[in-house]
Amino acid sequence: MEDISRILSSGSNLILVHSNADADAIGSGIAIALSFPNSFLYAPSGVSRVGKKLLKELNMDILDNAELENYDNLIVVDCHSDAMLQLPGFDWGQAVVIDHHPGSENKKFLASFIDEKTVSTCEIVWSLLRHLGKDKEIEDGIALALLTGMIGDSGNFHHASPTTLNYAGQVLEASNISMEKAFSMFHMEAGDEVSQRVSKLKGGQRLKYLRKGTWVVASSQVSSFESNVARGLINLGADVSFVASQEKLKYRITARANRRALDIGIHLGHFLRDIAEEIGAESGGHDGAAGLTGSGESEAILNICSEKALAYLVKKDGG
Repeated sequence: MEDISRILSSGSNLILVHSNADADAIGSGIAIALSFPNSFLYAPSGVSRVGKKLLKELNMDILDNAELENYDNLIVVDCHSDAMLQLPGFDWGQAVVIDHHPGSENKKFLASFIDEKTVSTCEIVWSLLRHLGKDKEIEDGIALALLTGMIGDSGNFHHASPTTLNYAGQVLEASNISMEKAFSMFHMEAGDEVSQRVSKLKGGQRLKYLRKGTWVVASSQVSSFESNVARGLINLGADVSFVASQEKLKYRITARANRRALDIGIHLGHFLRDIAEEIGAESGGHDGAAGLTGSGESEAILNICSEKALAYLVKKDGG
C-alpha cells in the first residue's frame, strides 16, 4: 500500500477501467481521481449505464482514447486481465493494479493491491484513503462514488460482508451524502427500463435449462442487458445461469450463481477461468458473478458452461 500511495501522489495518473465499466469500476476510478490531483479517467471499451449516470451526476469526464506514454502512472482499477480491460498490447508490468477479482498468479505488476475476499474494489480504495488519513471529511463526490460501487458489487448489500457495511457507514459519516442518493444512481430512465424489461422477456423466451436432482442450470441469449437477464434467471429458480450476447464472431457470456450454489462451493470466476483456458477465451469475475469473452458461436459455449456447471454442482452434492 505504501508503494501505491507514493505512486499516486507523484506525477500524472491515468486511471483505466474495464470494458463496459460498472459502478464499482467507475466509483473506484472517480474516488481516486478526486483524491489525487492530476488524475484522468480512461475507459478503453465503454462504460455501463450506471457508470455513465454516476459520471454525469458528478460532472466528471472520461476519456475513450488516450496515449499511455503521455502519463507518468497507469492505474488499473477493478480488473487485471486482458479480457476485462480490452486494450490489446497493454503492458501490465508498467501498471498499478487495485482489484478484487481472481486472476493469473503469473502476471507481474509495477505494484498491486488485489484482495479476492473483498466484495468491491471501492472498499479497497476506501482502505487506501484511510491509510493516507483522507477519510475524516471527504467531498461528497468521493462518497457517492464509493457508496455506489459498494452497492453495485454487493448486490444492493445482499452479498455484503461485515467490512462492506462497516466501510459504507464510515463513508456516510465522513460526508453529507445519503444512502438514498447512492441508491438513486441505479434508478432507470423510462426508456431504459422498458428496454431492460424487453430483454428479460426475450431471455425468458429463449430460456434453456438442465436439471439433475435438485440442481437447475439455465442459459439464454439476448442482445443487451445480459447481467440483468442472468440475475432474472436466478430469480426464476436457476441455481446458476449463463446468458450470452453475440456480435458477429465475438461472444460475451455473463454468469450468475445463487446463494445455494455458492454455499456448496462454486466460484464462477475460477469456473470460467478453467473453461477459458480450455477453449482459448478470456474470463474475469468473482464467486457469484463472472464473464467470459471469445470468438466463435455463443450457443456452443453456453452448452459447455451449462453442462460443466451442472456436473460440478451434482458432484459437490455427493451425486
